Amino acid sequence: REGIADALKFSEENGIDIRILSGDSTESVNYIIKQAGINVSAGSIVEGPDLFDSNNVLTNPQLAEAKVFTRLTPQHKLLLVNFWKEQGKTVGFVGDGLNDLPVIKKSHLGIAMHEGASVTKNAADIVLKGGSFTLLQEIFNEGNKITNTVRYVGELLLIKNFVVMQLLLLSWFSLLEFVLTPRSNALLSSVAVGIPMYFTAFFNDTSTPAASFLRRIVVIGFISALLITLSHTFIIWAFPEMSNNMLFTGLVITLLFNYPIVLVFELKANKHKPFFVAFLLLIVYGFLLVVHPNVFPLTIILEFYEIPQLSLTAFASSILLSLPVLVLLTAYNFILHKKKLLTYLKL
Repeated sequence: REGIADALKFSEENGIDIRILSGDSTESVNYIIKQAGINVSAGSIVEGPDLFDSNNVLTNPQLAEAKVFTRLTPQHKLLLVNFWKEQGKTVGFVGDGLNDLPVIKKSHLGIAMHEGASVTKNAADIVLKGGSFTLLQEIFNEGNKITNTVRYVGELLLIKNFVVMQLLLLSWFSLLEFVLTPRSNALLSSVAVGIPMYFTAFFNDTSTPAASFLRRIVVIGFISALLITLSHTFIIWAFPEMSNNMLFTGLVITLLFNYPIVLVFELKANKHKPFFVAFLLLIVYGFLLVVHPNVFPLTIILEFYEIPQLSLTAFASSILLSLPVLVLLTAYNFILHKKKLLTYLKL
């Protein structure tokens, strides 16, 4: 079939183990896989009768780790898939015949060929149009992009939430005086997560999956938030004369530009676009702060989010105070991505 060699190479590069299950004879299967350019040693080919007894019981589990299986009945294929699932593996199965229906339904991911049986296609999760395996790479890349988009949004959300939690804890223990109302917290959510979330789906062009989805967003989210909280706390202690409005504005700007900093070391061709969105939001936020227009519906936004009025000088000062924090965040993300620390930490 078209693209089989490229699909196998892509699978190997992405850590996907390939097993060939066939009901044909060993000689026929061996001839076909050689035609496809697949190199398999004789010891990697196992026949169904060597695996199962007459009652279809798996009698030789160690042989289930072979690469190629021949002379299999539909029941044998189903038993092998169940065995691999019991081992904690995520199993995908590609088939086109009516006999493959039970296996496709039982697999985590069932893939059918376009020219296969109608009932098999209806049961499958994915149908390969034209029977070409070249589509598999596009499918997996698109799936990884979606997963990465969710991960980026998760990182932004955790960073914002961890910052708020850490600041509140410091306030509760009287280590700093910082007022954060529910409406101002809603403003942080909007500029740090809500608005960037929509653009991230359009800008994301990264199909490389993370080693650990949950561990990565928690570790990156917590440490980034800790850097922001410690830096903000230092600013509060170093400049006690600064108003709470200026301090909050600096925090908003920091979380706003944390969005492009999170993405710049991950995106490929769209690195500049998150910065464009962040600068655009900064201009809009600065306009609302400094001008404080008494025009509907802007008055509703100002009132709902409790956006105070600041002078242009105070707004500029808030930007300058956020710059060292942003440099620190950039350095942290640079070390993570460029110094292979993510690989070392298995993130």
